[in-house]
Amino acid sequence: MKNESLTQHAKRVNDIQQALRDAGLDGWLFYDFRTSDPLAYRILKLDPETHTTRRWFYFVPANGEPSKIVHRIESGKLDSLPGDKFIYLSWQEQHEHLRKSLAGSGPKIAMQYSPMNAIPYISRVDGGTIELVRSFGVEVQTSAELVQHFEAVWSSEQRETHVYAAENIHRIIHEAFGEIARGLRAEEPVTEFSIQQFILRRFEDAGMICDSPRLSPSTPTAPMLITALPGSFILRSSREISCFWMSGRSSINPEQCTAI
Repeated sequence: MKNESLTQHAKRVNDIQQALRDAGLDGWLFYDFRTSDPLAYRILKLDPETHTTRRWFYFVPANGEPSKIVHRIESGKLDSLPGDKFIYLSWQEQHEHLRKSLAGSGPKIAMQYSPMNAIPYISRVDGGTIELVRSFGVEVQTSAELVQHFEAVWSSEQRETHVYAAENIHRIIHEAFGEIARGLRAEEPVTEFSIQQFILRRFEDAGMICDSPRLSPSTPTAPMLITALPGSFILRSSREISCFWMSGRSSINPEQCTAI
């Protein structure tokens, strides 16, 4: 199991180094203090549940061997990752290990930093640590594009599931309108709740789930009980599957509605 983990992490480091070379960067410095950077854990495939009370650094150069800087109390924190390990106890030792690790790699080093805090999701490294790294002659660059590459690019399987969900949702939308029309023609009561439940059953039939049942908040007092009547309009929402009945409204956009 340990060898498999090392192989997995070694492949991830190779992928990171290739991405650095493609981006024209000299390295990527990961830093964490008490799981302050969840991005680092996900990208490096580390377990965020492990006990962490001390600062650690992991430097991946565009070429060459990575460096691990860990505290003596938690010296095994990054053992699953490849690279040379440097153990510190005092802050002076920490700074010296960091300086040596960054020396000779080139000045353009990516960190979880966003200029002017433009992307707060990326801005995980505190200002003092940025100042420390810059004091070694490093030009700290944002890792935003790198993070996007490793966090937001779909795998083939993820793309397939997305297409599957999109096709089925499109089908279910039309089926829901058909169900409304069927109920009205049969003079059966049609409510938002009944159509919501119809949609959820179709989701289940397709093997899909949603985070919570969707329902329009058009009538906060009793949203589940609004009844569709002949001559009403059903507004089609482009953001989610939501249906609500509108009668006597003069500002309806016909392109957004389905007559029943």
